Amino acid sequence: MKLTWGKVVFGYLAIFLVLIGSPFFTCQSFGFSESLTLKEVEGIKQADLLDLLKQGGALYDEGNLEEALTKWESGHVRAYLLGEKAFLHAFSLNIGVVHLDLGEYTKAKLDFEEALTIAKDLGDLKKEGSVYINLGLWGSQLGQHEVAKKYLSRAKIIYEYLNYLPGLAKVLGNLGIVAEGLEQDQEALAYHQESLTINQKLENRIGEAKDLGNLGNVATHLRQYSQAQEFFSEALRIGRELGDRDIEALALQNLGLLAIKLNKYDEALIDLKTALVTIAQVENLEIKWRVFYGLQTAYSKKSELSIAAFWGKQAVFVLQFLRGHVFPLGTSIERSYVQQRWFVYEEVADLLIDMGRLWEAQQ
Repeated sequence: MKLTWGKVVFGYLAIFLVLIGSPFFTCQSFGFSESLTLKEVEGIKQADLLDLLKQGGALYDEGNLEEALTKWESGHVRAYLLGEKAFLHAFSLNIGVVHLDLGEYTKAKLDFEEALTIAKDLGDLKKEGSVYINLGLWGSQLGQHEVAKKYLSRAKIIYEYLNYLPGLAKVLGNLGIVAEGLEQDQEALAYHQESLTINQKLENRIGEAKDLGNLGNVATHLRQYSQAQEFFSEALRIGRELGDRDIEALALQNLGLLAIKLNKYDEALIDLKTALVTIAQVENLEIKWRVFYGLQTAYSKKSELSIAAFWGKQAVFVLQFLRGHVFPLGTSIERSYVQQRWFVYEEVADLLIDMGRLWEAQQ
């Protein structure tokens, strides 16, 4: 699984820095009185929106996507009614990220397009770049690598012009993932290493962990298994240190699949079962199906076919659910999405055929 850069661009830190220096940003209670000035009233409204943005961010970090979505949708409505475009952009973008994590691709695209329109209205290049990053991620998850590359290239131009290193690191990481999808491993390696260098300079630990995971994926493709294990293990260590369940689950899943390649099936099952416990607290479906697939592969290698079939069917069930959200986007996008994950369907079908369960395999 790719450890994606720029999954969430909260935007509230930048907003906070702007607001904290203004004369009307206060932490007073939310009771109104006749003595309040217009600026004080505006400050209360903005503080309320900022609280919703931050509360949603905390819930998202904990893996509570639905609760985060509720907070951000509430904030979106309030920001719209108050005409607060900067906040409206942040809420639209974050809502799109949750929809993307939940596999609701049509909704995510609409959310990102709304955020892009607002960013352009504001004339804010940094905000515009953040939308392009997420549109690039949207394209990458659907197997539309050239589309993703187009969006990410726009973000790269913006962030290089602004010399904005946090955004540039995210762009480079995602360009590396796109290069992997296009089987351009050396190019992917260069992007991920450059992103890692920037994130280490910025002391961005989450970014560093994601870059290490991505470098592990490339090393695995290049059959540099010892190096891949080092990358994944370090990503796991950082993920646990930060309490980031997504990073932890993905690192464990990658370590499990790597152990399978090294014929260490018992070791693989330890990693994958630990990942299974971790994803019980995560709502990201892309992570879930990959862990299920890893368990199917490990049990198949151990010739425990009934258990393998169970986990394989769980992976397919999640993929079919996600596929239902891809269908409205058109045949071409659905085809690229399925092509990118076809190996799961194929392996589960072959397993069921070997077990004599032909009717299930045909499904």
